[in-house]
Amino acid sequence: MDKRYFTGVACRQGHLCERYVSSKKCVKCVAARGAKWHTENRDHATASMAAWHHENKDYVKAAHVEYRRENKILIAARRNRFLARANNARYHKEHPEVGRAKTNKRRVLKLSLPHIEHAAPMPIDGRCPHCRIKMGGTWPASSFPTLDHIRPLTKGGHHVPENTMMICLECNLIKGARPMSYLLSRLKERMPDHC
Repeated sequence: MDKRYFTGVACRQGHLCERYVSSKKCVKCVAARGAKWHTENRDHATASMAAWHHENKDYVKAAHVEYRRENKILIAARRNRFLARANNARYHKEHPEVGRAKTNKRRVLKLSLPHIEHAAPMPIDGRCPHCRIKMGGTWPASSFPTLDHIRPLTKGGHHVPENTMMICLECNLIKGARPMSYLLSRLKERMPDHC
């Protein structure tokens, strides 16, 4: 490792950082030049590295063994983080409602609105209160039951039991962050006999 020193004076590029003792060049400038060269000569750099690894197999193997011996705790921590991420992803795939609840809570807290943890009950007949379709199925089926804020969060609505209800995914997507009157007018256009 090349030794470094600090002058307290910026280089020509304006970097206020250490310089190499051997070349007196700025560390950031050298790194930028190296990155630029590798970008422009990617194939050559890859071939050179592969050739070096092929010629120094024993050295590389010994270095890997040494690294693993000296960094057992770090390697275990990385493996645990990887496994935790994989388990977390699998859990959220199997339980999408947990992710949606977290998203709702984050949106409410971001807007600094009142938030009461609750589960909005399904309608007694199991049908969407607006289009009357039987709710069920799995995400992203149009009949999948979703939580809706009667007065949207972005319009000052709160995440409280009085402002939430379960409606089908299709109605929720039509309504979006608009007032309930918009959804009802759209449904009236689509199903004039029903409304």
